[in-house]
Parts: sequence; structure tokens; C-alpha cells
Amino acid sequence: MDGMNSNEQENLWKLLATAIYSTATPFSIVENDYWIQNFKGLRPSFIPPSRHLISNKLLDDEYIQMSTNVNKKVHEAFVFRIQIDGWSNIRNEPIMNIIITTPEPVVYKSLRTTRSRHTGVCSQ
Repeated sequence: MDGMNSNEQENLWKLLATAIYSTATPFSIVENDYWIQNFKGLRPSFIPPSRHLISNKLLDDEYIQMSTNVNKKVHEAFVFRIQIDGWSNIRNEPIMNIIITTPEPVVYKSLRTTRSRHTGVCSQ
């Protein structure tokens, strides 16, 4: 019989949430019957987090953890370089990424811009 304590459940929620955020997967995936069947097939005792939990507490926790890690890496770096890149996100919204290159590069900030103009040249 498959069993899971609350710590295991919360750890799996965090892992699933990170996978969802890092792939821009819609939060509704946790309510999809096929995904729920898949989760049950992999681990019968796993109860997926609610869409509300994914879009609130787990997202807030992930943001705090990522911000803490990025700030720590930047503050510990002996030297760093700032790079700025403008393009479009997965929803084709214009964005500007601010990347701080330390011995280990980190994305510091991603900003939505008001224009959708791209000036890059595409070769065929």
C-alpha cells in the first residue's frame, strides 16, 4: 500500500510547482483528469495541489527562494557583468531580461515592455 506523510506530499507539490513554472505550463494542469490519472498511476497516494495553491502560496514560496538565491549569488560574486536582452516571452509579449553574469549566470529580472518591436535580423 502506497503511503505518504505531509512532508513528502509538500515536497512533491513543490517539485511539481517548479516544473510548472519553469515550463510556463498552465496552472489548470493540476485539475486535468488525464494528469490526475497519471499522478495516481505513478503514486496512488499523491494528491495534486489545487490550482489556488499553485498560483498563490507555492508561487510566492518559489519567488522568495529564487530571489534569495539570486541575491546571494550576486552579493557573493567578486565581479559581475550586466547583460540586457529584449525579446518576447512564450505568450509573445515583449519583455526585457536583465541577466547578471557572475561565475554562475543568473536571470536577475524580466520586465514586460510596452512596445512589441523587434529589431533582430533573421537569416534563412
